[in-house]
Amino acid sequence: MKIASASLAPWALALLLGACAPVHPSDVAPEDVRRTWQESEKALRTVAANMPTLAVPAPGASFNLDSLLKFDTSARQGAGDKRHLSNAGPGGIAVSDGPLAEIIAVKGIEYKSEMAFTASPYPIAIIVVFGTAGYPKLGLMPGKNYWIVQHVGSGWIAWIQPASGGAPHPLHVSTSGFDVVEPAIGASFVWLDTDENLRGLCGGKPCVSGPGL
Repeated sequence: MKIASASLAPWALALLLGACAPVHPSDVAPEDVRRTWQESEKALRTVAANMPTLAVPAPGASFNLDSLLKFDTSARQGAGDKRHLSNAGPGGIAVSDGPLAEIIAVKGIEYKSEMAFTASPYPIAIIVVFGTAGYPKLGLMPGKNYWIVQHVGSGWIAWIQPASGGAPHPLHVSTSGFDVVEPAIGASFVWLDTDENLRGLCGGKPCVSGPGL
């Protein structure tokens, strides 16, 4: 229907156009925001509950790549980190001249308990290395890689599993020295003087993984 704006009083035209305007996020009632958030978190808990279990591969073999394809990246804001990885430059000073890489937490991993990681290893982040150069210090190959951790005894063990296959690269893990009251729900690279480490969420606790901690 065509609106004859010339025949309407200014206040009537404004009222009519305002009724057709989209709802601004700030106009949404708090209870609607809360309900949407609760539904979103419920969906993430469902994702976590339905994650496939993994088995530690035999020496020289890879994790089940078909099972790893079922894990997706988180869509949360701040769930990842993307930058050039560092290498030791002249005099041992770190320089960001390594490959461009992106790390993103696995979708729903924040709802996996420590007990779940005792029963099975799980990938907590997916790392993509762009270009043709890898990052040997972390066992990262060009393309997609999975950072997998498992709780064993009183500690943790970790691997980097390239999606291209091959034996996973073992890494150390540390969960000490971090605030566990409000743990991170994302993943990131950790800048060191000579290389990089990885930071993520291991069974509800922030953890760091690298070649030597």
